[in-house]
Amino acid sequence: MKKVLALILALMMIFAVAAFSGCSNGEDDTPDTSTTPDDNTPEDNTPEEDVTPRTSGNDIQAMLDAGEEVLAAFVNDQFSDSMMLGIAESLKSHFTDMGVTFEYASFESDYTQAITLIENYETMGVKLIIIGGKPDNFADISQRLLDEDIIVVIFGQNKVNFPVSATANSNAFDVAYNMALMAQHWLDETYPDAAEGSIHAAQSLNSPNDGDTDRTTVFEMTIYSDPRVERVYTQDLIYDVNAGYTFAEEAMIYDPDIRLFLCFTESVAMGVSNYICSKDE
Repeated sequence: MKKVLALILALMMIFAVAAFSGCSNGEDDTPDTSTTPDDNTPEDNTPEEDVTPRTSGNDIQAMLDAGEEVLAAFVNDQFSDSMMLGIAESLKSHFTDMGVTFEYASFESDYTQAITLIENYETMGVKLIIIGGKPDNFADISQRLLDEDIIVVIFGQNKVNFPVSATANSNAFDVAYNMALMAQHWLDETYPDAAEGSIHAAQSLNSPNDGDTDRTTVFEMTIYSDPRVERVYTQDLIYDVNAGYTFAEEAMIYDPDIRLFLCFTESVAMGVSNYICSKDE
């Protein structure tokens, strides 16, 4: 079990780091975030919960060695974003190499559908399940799965306040703060003499789960504290490349003076980039 969980956590960490690396062209272009100003650094004051990981009687490697078929699954809010799809596909590749059947399915913010998907995998005899989204929706069913010796891994940006086998979490506050710093670093390089309010910005947002809400709040606190930046356009709940393209197109029609697009996901940013490049042709 420990080897399997280590694989999951390692892959998710790799993709999280890769997502940040894609925002920079090299060491010289990367802002120093080793220290942050005491007056401006957002703090996560959420109380820590003492949640002891639950071990499982499932020994996946022993099952494989015995010739048994093993099913693992990943249920998440969405896989339309390229990072999430990349995580799912890499997990599938690694599990397949191990001899484990791996499936993934999205519930598109419909938590009733999420429970149905999990119950379907439960009926199919799943031995390990990764669950993404707002964790509090899964407390009861996670307990039931654990009681059935199914390995439960919660994935996302929200703290988990109930027993699970493992969690794979990022800190929404740190993510947002460093994203804003990267945007400010780009502004310093590109528009060093920009006047107050002269950088018009368009912002795309993500799902309304707690992690994304926290991330958005901290991001806005940081980037819009810069007097050069004025938000003039927003678009909620977009994830994929096509939506990013449309977002950029509509934003530029609304305000042709927009010079900064703020996107939380690689796919949306790629769509924005595609639109901007198409206008330069």
